[in-house]
Amino acid sequence: PQTKFVTSKALALGLRPIVVLNKVDKPDAEPDRALDECFDLFASLDANDDQLDFPHMYASGRNGWADAELDGPRQDLHALFNLIVNHVPEPKQVHQQEDDFRMLATTLGSDPFVGRILTGRVESGTLKVGATVQAISRIGQKIEQFRVTKIQAFRGLAQQDIEEAQAGDIVSIAGMAKATVADTICALAVDEPLEAQPIDPPPITVAFGIHDSPLAGRDGKKVQSRVIRDRLYKEAESNVAIKIADTPGGEAFEVSGRGELHLSVLIENMRREGFELAVGRPQVIIREVDGVKQEPYETVIADVEEQHQGAIMEHLGLRKAEMTNMEPDGKGRVRLEFLVPSRGLIGFRSQFLTLTSGTGILNSPFSHYGEYKAGEMAKRINGR
Repeated sequence: PQTKFVTSKALALGLRPIVVLNKVDKPDAEPDRALDECFDLFASLDANDDQLDFPHMYASGRNGWADAELDGPRQDLHALFNLIVNHVPEPKQVHQQEDDFRMLATTLGSDPFVGRILTGRVESGTLKVGATVQAISRIGQKIEQFRVTKIQAFRGLAQQDIEEAQAGDIVSIAGMAKATVADTICALAVDEPLEAQPIDPPPITVAFGIHDSPLAGRDGKKVQSRVIRDRLYKEAESNVAIKIADTPGGEAFEVSGRGELHLSVLIENMRREGFELAVGRPQVIIREVDGVKQEPYETVIADVEEQHQGAIMEHLGLRKAEMTNMEPDGKGRVRLEFLVPSRGLIGFRSQFLTLTSGTGILNSPFSHYGEYKAGEMAKRINGR
């Protein structure tokens, strides 16, 4: 869904795409199938004739080569560079220097010295260090007003401090405390936000707390709740998909994220940094809209061997999944697509690896909030 949205926006803007098929040197690579799927995707998004006549290349990013032919020399990336130079038109001249300053924040970062940093492209006007600007949300609500303390832009391969940013520049600015990705940073006279893609809400929440079992203090040195809290809020400064909330007792924290894997990465990073903490069972975030109970759904895409597809369909059926598509590749594997409640995927990844003997590939991006599925949901047999 994310790829389809970005592609549709690019085609709607009239951009002419270049398709690069990466990892074609893998044993199970299917470049011809991937190229056909790209064409079908563009056609379904009402691409014009020029956009459908897109150039394509075969590449291996790890080995650093790209060629116009699948059996090309495979030496370097010069062919891709030349294609970009020849295919991409020159940038349009910017005539918006006199307008009020507006910039859409697209990347969130953090610096220990200057704090929160937002990166984006200046759509109009100019911005100087020390200027007072405001941040407004996608719906036009004012978030905060702040003074710009630093502006950085890429000069070559490194970022350098600059005194003034102009329309068309891609810059990073500091000074804000609350603004985040998809917000519009603009002059005080501006009241209309720039169009932005909404940030998907986190569907899963987990309780992080101090480790109070008899084995506490054996694996890590950072065990105090204050230290854990500071680390979590530091993560939220640069990870836009993480949401942190304090609990009434103050000894535990509700951490919301995109899924089990997303939160597992955070837990493992903290463990390697010397933190020792207790982690609760993942819970799905349920909400009510107009008195109707709703839960998050995810689009599950599973690439498995044909001999395992029956087991996958059976187990996802027990988790209230709805199959939306099935495509065999003619080489012994099949792609299965499902719409599954997020709570039905809790604990399923390890089961999926067992069912497919480690040969399956599973992806599950967030889809939408929908009607709550009543009834018993399949769970793990062992553990929590």
